Amino acid sequence: MSLLQEALRDYLRVRRQLGFKLELDGRLLENFVDFVQQAGATTITTELALRWARLPAQARPHRWRQRLGIVRGFARYMATIDPATEVPSVDLLPARAVRVAPYIYTDADIAALMAAAGAMSPPLRAATFQTLIGLLAATGLRLGEALSLDRQHVDLKAGTLHVRAKQQSSGRCPCTPARPQRCQAMSACVIATGRSPRRRRSSSRSPASDSIAPRFITRSSG
Repeated sequence: MSLLQEALRDYLRVRRQLGFKLELDGRLLENFVDFVQQAGATTITTELALRWARLPAQARPHRWRQRLGIVRGFARYMATIDPATEVPSVDLLPARAVRVAPYIYTDADIAALMAAAGAMSPPLRAATFQTLIGLLAATGLRLGEALSLDRQHVDLKAGTLHVRAKQQSSGRCPCTPARPQRCQAMSACVIATGRSPRRRRSSSRSPASDSIAPRFITRSSG
């Protein structure tokens, strides 16, 4: 194992112990180390880093900048082991990510999605997706917030949804009103869930702890 390969292994191990997954970064850095070694070099240089960052010629400039930034982090670590290591400057490959314009669904689009969802099978899957699409369209919830809803977060009598937001550190949940039409739709989904054979086989569990749509809507974390 070369010095670069060993250093990369240690670099990824230390970063992951700190909580970083680095799944993409790990794959890219392994590719970069292979590139450096195939070039006959044993030390990271700015010139090699730039050549590697620009390898996908069809990529956008901000993608090149992202690749170079990944190498820069490893190069900083490598410089503590090999003083000859060159750390690419942050001024290289300036670029900004171009955000794609959001697509705004029309009422006709939403109706078509709801109709398509209603044709799915089994019935529980259809009810799940119809409820999810309807909630997203009617309440403005984020996808993660909608997927985190459990039965205990839905008060059909009061007509409210208790939304569990990531930024809520106090344990208090903001609420969003649910109009009668939304409550009717959610009630239908709850009824469909309760009638599901899969639910009957799990009758020992408390209904209040089950997801509105247990197969597709995940349980909220604590």
